[in-house]
Amino acid sequence: MVATVIAQSACCSIDDDLSDCGTDYEITYELQLVTNESTELQSKLGTEAEAPMREALRAHLSPVFSDHGDDLEQWFYSPEGGEEQHHENKVMDASERTYTIYLPQRQYRHLAVANVGQAPQVSMSGTSSSSTFALSEVSAAPHARGLFAGNELLEANGSSTAHFHVPLFMVNCASALVIDKRGHEPQKVEVNASGFAKSYNMLDGTYTFAQQDAVHSVDEVQATGSDLLCYVTVNYPSREAGTRSVEETTVPFESSDSSEDLWQWDVYVTKADGSVTATKLSVRRPLRAGQLMIIKGYIDDDGAVRTGDASVGVSVTLDWNKGGDHDVDL
Repeated sequence: MVATVIAQSACCSIDDDLSDCGTDYEITYELQLVTNESTELQSKLGTEAEAPMREALRAHLSPVFSDHGDDLEQWFYSPEGGEEQHHENKVMDASERTYTIYLPQRQYRHLAVANVGQAPQVSMSGTSSSSTFALSEVSAAPHARGLFAGNELLEANGSSTAHFHVPLFMVNCASALVIDKRGHEPQKVEVNASGFAKSYNMLDGTYTFAQQDAVHSVDEVQATGSDLLCYVTVNYPSREAGTRSVEETTVPFESSDSSEDLWQWDVYVTKADGSVTATKLSVRRPLRAGQLMIIKGYIDDDGAVRTGDASVGVSVTLDWNKGGDHDVDL
């Protein structure tokens, strides 16, 4: 408040250079949720027997696939060098909200992110410059919320009627592995996932991957009245052949299978006799921002997880806990 008063008073004189004078600007932020969540749930878990798990999974993911913003971080940078000029954080508590912000007259590269305060698995890094500003994972746990980011070039030209609109798009995604036990009762099932980006770069909307993919832990979803096993991960997207922007909305989740594995599920089934069967499910379809992808499988007599999905490769190791390396030909 003191800084604002000083800045405003410095521009009171008629003889002053008005280029550094400020004006109150209205900026409207709108979370735009582009997702296939409902379609994927219905198409993959659409039978009556699958209904309990479908609704349990929908409830589990409700904080993720939601256009409700809790908190909003607002960063303003110089468009040339990218240095930080101004920063504010607000309580949003809505899908769309307008704020009045006092800014000196100049052009700004404006970066905004919603819900990062509700996702402790992710933190803001490199915020001193727009070129280094990233949302970086600090935990292998699934993201707790859907993260939304926006990027706009603002021309603060001193007009008292200036109003800006900043759309924010979802930058993370989710996948679920649903397993039919087919009458088998394993002692234990352990699951993890890997092959996802480790950070989102705010300026150009790209993702950064580690040289060696980090293993992500998953949440287990249980549903009353269902014998299905369900594991969920919420993370950044996987790799894919081309370069895409999170703002693309024309059939954003349709894709051809890649010629190489893009990401994977690892499943370790401890059978009744105590032996462990390890299954690697290698997915050749990209997982994109805003997307839910459900992979369905079943446990066979060897404890392996099989799937009829042609875009998922299956590699099985029997007696994994005993150091065996017997691969089953498919």
